[in-house]
Amino acid sequence: MATRLGSLLMDAAEPEQLAKFWAHLVGGDCRQIEPGHYAVAVPDSELALAFAYLPDAKQGQNRIHLDLASDSARDQRELVARAEAAGAEGLDIGQEGVPWVVLADAEGNELCVREPSRHYSGTGPIAAVLVDAVDPSGLADFWQVATGWERVDNAPGSESLRAPSGRGSWLEFWPQIEAKTRRNRLHFGLESSAPADAGTLIALGATEADPGGAQMPRRAFADPEGNEFTLLATGRAAPR
Repeated sequence: MATRLGSLLMDAAEPEQLAKFWAHLVGGDCRQIEPGHYAVAVPDSELALAFAYLPDAKQGQNRIHLDLASDSARDQRELVARAEAAGAEGLDIGQEGVPWVVLADAEGNELCVREPSRHYSGTGPIAAVLVDAVDPSGLADFWQVATGWERVDNAPGSESLRAPSGRGSWLEFWPQIEAKTRRNRLHFGLESSAPADAGTLIALGATEADPGGAQMPRRAFADPEGNEFTLLATGRAAPR
């Protein structure tokens, strides 16, 4: 397939403020793409962050979240302090005795600040994008084809992908008993220069949110477990 994973999109009540929060954490540049739409370039990564206006309040725990990387125990503490100074708050989601720190960003989205680990060396500021999945292996199969990323070893029960270049974050799928029931506030943005790729994604198990919008530059889909994603199908670069 000619598709590539270009961005992670976040719904936000205040997209400019949330974009600035994440730009501060990852050390990237924030710019406005259009009214209500902002993008942050992530250093040493093939994945950009994008933020779009959606007034709906966050409900429940996100099925997709970001893990930030740290180089040392001191770096981890400083990153947590920087996040909290920018508006993050500590969060209890039932974790106990884990070496990473769980926070909520300025709009309540869960994130983790990872402990230093050789496992995530060379990822840049974002160690991993984590996706809850009823069937981690099956969902990883879909996204492996959709992104062109390669399967890599990870913890038992989970599945991981990494860009062939070895740059940027891991994409990890972790087991979750409960099926998706509400819209994700974080979702993936694929880019493609081949219109036939939309049909291939559907054949792999994706569903199109608005089949009548087939001629639109950006089309909305859901993966086999219902996670929303978009396909920029005209060959134009996605916001970076």
